[in-house]
Amino acid sequence: MLISGGPSAEIWSIDRSLLPISVALPAPSGDDHPSNTLFLSGRDDIVTAGTHGELLRHNPATGRTLGPLFGGVMSSPVVASPNGRFLAAASSYSDAVEIWDETSGRRISKLPGVPGNTSLAWSPTGHELATDIGQTLRLWDVSDPSRPRTKATVNIQGTTRPDYLLYADDHVIVAATTGSKLITAIDVPARRVKWSLIVPEFALHQVALSPDGKTIAVDSGDTSNGHVTLYDAGDGKRRQSVSLQSFGGIEYLHHGEWLVVSTGDTEPAAQLYDAATLDPIGVPFSYPATGSSGDPIGVNRAGTMFSEAEYGAPLLWDVNPTDWLTIACRIAGRNLTHAEWHQYLPSRPYQITCPQWPRGQ
Repeated sequence: MLISGGPSAEIWSIDRSLLPISVALPAPSGDDHPSNTLFLSGRDDIVTAGTHGELLRHNPATGRTLGPLFGGVMSSPVVASPNGRFLAAASSYSDAVEIWDETSGRRISKLPGVPGNTSLAWSPTGHELATDIGQTLRLWDVSDPSRPRTKATVNIQGTTRPDYLLYADDHVIVAATTGSKLITAIDVPARRVKWSLIVPEFALHQVALSPDGKTIAVDSGDTSNGHVTLYDAGDGKRRQSVSLQSFGGIEYLHHGEWLVVSTGDTEPAAQLYDAATLDPIGVPFSYPATGSSGDPIGVNRAGTMFSEAEYGAPLLWDVNPTDWLTIACRIAGRNLTHAEWHQYLPSRPYQITCPQWPRGQ
């Protein structure tokens, strides 16, 4: 079924309640806490973290639940090494962070003195793991994950622990605390704070790093107003900002060329933006009228899928344009006729968009 109106068109499959580019990821979550979606390196499945940190695996094509991650021995937070070989996660049975071998399914080490509710980040080379102990950042040498050892500790400015730890590269870590609206960049080799800033005006929500590690994207706001602001990761200087309808989550997609920004609880939706100009792209991805929480957004490493934290079952969206064309061709079962092409694409010459079907008449 093709639905068109104004500047947009949507293709629906009659037997689906969701757009064909989205699937629901059921999670054992109550009504008082959202479920986050996690994309772990080296895994074909998708993981959701529920109300109490429980981790469930899902088939990304159907959303079908495949059971608890590693049999339920670990809980959120969890982070994978860049090659996907190892997982660092909170233990389900003790207040500790442990490292697991993805191949063998065995626990191989424990990070001494690191509580289970810490923030975690693995360096791009995989040789270093960052954890926070209150306002202190602790760096671990995990070149041999079975024998982690402390490399250094760095004091993070602020009064509370960070909500986000992000490696811009092996030399810079970005820490962000939503409560104090503080963003801090840590110089890893020098073991010191490089710069810090307070997000002005609105409450700080999600913080994202561009794939090249050069730009920090920040979503801030309240229930009536919001901003997306880009900062230089090297010196913390503000590059540009755009006003939005409301607050939500933010992440990079499509090799860093796009940003996806959600609009929170007021009118739940997610909008694509050009990451360089902050101009909107296309029409919003609509969420259910009830059940949306606004942030954070999870994105896979390829930048082709995203999912926003939601109460109940988060939606997983396919944002790979190649997949969109394939899905549209499968549903339509043919190419556009010349008359249809002229009606919908009058400024472009006719072409075959579905190579498996003959040219339209």
